[in-house]
Amino acid sequence: ANNPKEIIKIATKTSKMVKPLSFAFNLLTTNLSYEYRQ
Repeated sequence: ANNPKEIIKIATKTSKMVKPLSFAFNLLTTNLSYEYRQ
């Protein structure tokens, strides 16, 4: 995958997969820190 177009395609696919994961992770850590403060 030395072809820049191929790299961009893979990066776009990866970021689309990672976004929901990081969103879920942020949600989880926010909930945990909220629970911890109570």
